[in-house]
Amino acid sequence: MIPSEVKKIGDNAFANCPELKTATFEGTVNESIGTNVFDQKPVSNVVIYGPDTGNVHDYFTDSSRDYSYNAGPRMTCFNYTKTDTMIRIDSLKSHDCPYGHANIQIPETIEGLPVREIADGAFRNNTQIKTLEIPASVRKIGSGVFSGCENLERITSEKNSYYHFVTTEQAGVMQSIVMFNGNDTTLISYFPASRATEYVIPDTVTKIESGSFAGAAKLTKITIG
Repeated sequence: MIPSEVKKIGDNAFANCPELKTATFEGTVNESIGTNVFDQKPVSNVVIYGPDTGNVHDYFTDSSRDYSYNAGPRMTCFNYTKTDTMIRIDSLKSHDCPYGHANIQIPETIEGLPVREIADGAFRNNTQIKTLEIPASVRKIGSGVFSGCENLERITSEKNSYYHFVTTEQAGVMQSIVMFNGNDTTLISYFPASRATEYVIPDTVTKIESGSFAGAAKLTKITIG
């Protein structure tokens, strides 16, 4: 991450870094960004934690290159419910976000309170989301949260005692993403974007949540146990 204290980035600062795929900015680099900072077009994902305007945003917006923007954990992108002790994410706002909603990072806190839950159906039928980061603060994910998210192909979350995700890949391409409860006894969701045609439900599973395979259009065979 480039810290917010950085006010200026010189010409060709990150040139010839072919493996550099993500550029993360804590601030907006208030003074200036030089030319060809990210040469040879390696960067495809830009994460900005600062305000929605500034030199970083302008630099990438004005570029002819195609970037995916992740606005960082911005509470302004979410509808949420606040209690005395926690925050529940209810949905993404339908607003004109300068970064779009392809890459979503749920904040760990909002208004000084921990984000503990994601409500039932919070992202249902959202076809914009491609990647999602869930912080360790989240302890409950409701039913049908990812139903209809047919373009959601990557999810990042620390394994904990409440839930976790299992991703399978083939030649670097996602084949399936499945969400389980913390001890693998409940299959909560099989992601609609999964490409696999067959899936074997693990022996540990004793419960399959309602609608857990909804929208899995490519599945032709399911084996239980």
